[in-house]
Amino acid sequence: MRRGVFILAMLGVLGASLGFSQSALAGSGCNQYTNGHCYGISWWDSPQNNGTYGHLLDGCLSGPNDSSDFVDTEIWEATDGSSGAYWVESGLSYGEINGVARGGPYLFWADNRPNGGGYNEHYIAAASLETTYTDQMEYIGSNEWQVYLGGYVNTSTSNPPYSHWMSSGIEMTESSFNAVGYATTLEWDSTSQGWLSGWNSSGSWGLVDDSPATAVWTSDYTSLAYYANCGEDRVAASTTTGATPQSASVSGSSGPVALTPQSSPTLVQGTASVSAAELPALGTLAQSMATSAGGSAIGSASAVLTTRQQANLVASGALVDSNQPVYLVQLVGAFTAPSARAPSSDSSVPSGKYLTFVVDASDGSVLDWGVSNQSGALSTLGPVSQLSV
Repeated sequence: MRRGVFILAMLGVLGASLGFSQSALAGSGCNQYTNGHCYGISWWDSPQNNGTYGHLLDGCLSGPNDSSDFVDTEIWEATDGSSGAYWVESGLSYGEINGVARGGPYLFWADNRPNGGGYNEHYIAAASLETTYTDQMEYIGSNEWQVYLGGYVNTSTSNPPYSHWMSSGIEMTESSFNAVGYATTLEWDSTSQGWLSGWNSSGSWGLVDDSPATAVWTSDYTSLAYYANCGEDRVAASTTTGATPQSASVSGSSGPVALTPQSSPTLVQGTASVSAAELPALGTLAQSMATSAGGSAIGSASAVLTTRQQANLVASGALVDSNQPVYLVQLVGAFTAPSARAPSSDSSVPSGKYLTFVVDASDGSVLDWGVSNQSGALSTLGPVSQLSV
């Protein structure tokens, strides 16, 4: 039995008797592997590829607060031939969205494009534990990478091919957050042979354990177990036997989904303005978002009433899965994104002159946000209102 497998098996046994208390298993803190985040992941520096595919199942995903930290379980796909400067990611999360409480678990995706598009993060929907979600990212042409997560399809645009680096596992910003789960049936899309099983045909790979986040293969190169602070008996059992975990609900488990390009919505200029009653609340939220993104020298803050697809088309170019009424807010200044959900290989912190975020008009929740050097033309969406920040 490999050493990592034995350790995980013993943790499963201990979990049965100790209940996996945070005080018993939590590390003293993340080792700041990248930007103060710690990771329990597998990574693969692969041949040139068009995408990656797998299944994510979490039995535990939580933390002591949801307004200043987060824990994710996910898959990252580098793009533009990089090892992490350009990327797309998707998975499950618990915690904050740029300092705004979200809770969870929930499904999300994000991308980073240093060509001006910057970092952008998108909420998809609430997620469930003990449920298997298909997680697939694939290059579909025209500098577009499509994300399929639990049946939801979204698109990262202005994002060049190809990939030769990918990873999967846990990312966390606070050592007392909790996670346990699997990334299974890992495949990659060869540029010449189609979808192939296993992250190991050539190139190099490795495991990163940044205590308390840990990752270990349950079946070499195809099935990964990850954990931090909490665990379950079935984790140890499946690790020692090499069995693939089962769940109550499986989405798209038969194999990679055939993805097709989505049509970009036509920009439509609305006529309704942000109501005067909403301006103070949006201004307060804008100030909070700016503070969490290290905002300085804020020159202006603008808002427009529109729909989510229209807002994202202007703010980041992304194609998203829902289209409810929203407020799009744009701040001008100097911003960073220390809470960006970034791969371990990317040591930079996204920054830019513009911070944008999208607010659901029905409940005030933040759906999308980003930091970039591209200004969105809010006036193409409708009457623009100025906020006091």
